[in-house]
Amino acid sequence: MPVLAVLGAHWGDEGKGKIAAALSRDAHVCARFQGGPNAAHSVLAPGRTEPWVLRMVPSGILSGAVGVVGGGCVIEPRMLLNEVAALRAAFPDVTDRLRVSLRAHVITAEHREADRSGSGVGSTRMGVGLAYRDKAARTGLRVRDLLAGGDRLPADLRPVAEEFADLLGGCCVDEVTYLRDRLDAGARVVAEGAQGSRLDLDHGDYPYVTSSNTTVGAVLTGLGVGPRDIASVLLVTPAYVTKVGGGELPSRLYGELNAELQERGEELDRATDLMRDTGWLDVGWLRAACRLNQADGIVMTKFDVLAGFPSIGLYDEDRNPAVRMVPGWSAEDVATASGGSEAPYIAAYLAEVERRCATPVVAAGRGQGLDDWWWRGDEKDLWRSSDQAMVVG
Repeated sequence: MPVLAVLGAHWGDEGKGKIAAALSRDAHVCARFQGGPNAAHSVLAPGRTEPWVLRMVPSGILSGAVGVVGGGCVIEPRMLLNEVAALRAAFPDVTDRLRVSLRAHVITAEHREADRSGSGVGSTRMGVGLAYRDKAARTGLRVRDLLAGGDRLPADLRPVAEEFADLLGGCCVDEVTYLRDRLDAGARVVAEGAQGSRLDLDHGDYPYVTSSNTTVGAVLTGLGVGPRDIASVLLVTPAYVTKVGGGELPSRLYGELNAELQERGEELDRATDLMRDTGWLDVGWLRAACRLNQADGIVMTKFDVLAGFPSIGLYDEDRNPAVRMVPGWSAEDVATASGGSEAPYIAAYLAEVERRCATPVVAAGRGQGLDDWWWRGDEKDLWRSSDQAMVVG
């Protein structure tokens, strides 16, 4: 059975956690395949007034799925323990539904300290990049080392390693075997990406990138699944883009408009505590990201944030002028939109994005909640394509 990949189209902060959690209601497993605590996925679960902020635990665990932290991830043991402890109050069975790869690498105090004194290019100062550096240098520590203990562990890591082994040792598995067994038994798996395509180590805005691959190939290497396991690839993008940190934001907005979007969209980055800059949707890059990831569909979020603007921009550096303004929509238009009925200006906006990207917009979001979005087709089609691909193959 299939894997459904949920990837970010831009620099992260697109709403991947919410989408992954929503899709996981019809899945058995939700798996993270790259990144570490530098990703903070906010998900407003039913019955809560404040969102969960998950840095390492997959968002689908909030929807009843088994959460898998794959071997392509790096973990900070204390932060993971704290995250699991917070979840346990609402989900007593959380450790029964959590699996952590024995291959995942470990962020140490040395990594964090070195990161705080480094250049800071593309860094959240959490030691993530340095853990990946040691992984590439073949000098890193893995979860299996954490469980084994002994002299190989730095002295300051040994107490937390003992606690980790006691509380989470039973969750640690060979995730390749675990996932293969589940897939062969008919399980549905949501692969939850962190960051976004423009932060990919190889394909992003280098050097202003993260330390791992964020595009579709990382699903395979980070989880140990095969290309024919992937049913569909979804790219998540807001209806406007945001960015925090160095590097260019070609469609950047300034002044009052930027400030208003920051306020409306609550654009405080939870990973860095910095305010994100905003820009019009970069359709040129979205088109490139669709091609790069061979996306089957686009999920667009934050339509509610743009409600009430008289006009909204679409940016494409390959066009002259680069920005095309289109009519905006109302809050009522967003609230009443459904797959079979969309206000003319919303429908026209989505049709223009589809035309320029040669990729369908399969869903659109209008709030933080798991039900605050509308499907523009049959959700089941996302899972069916794998069966068809396997027959052809």
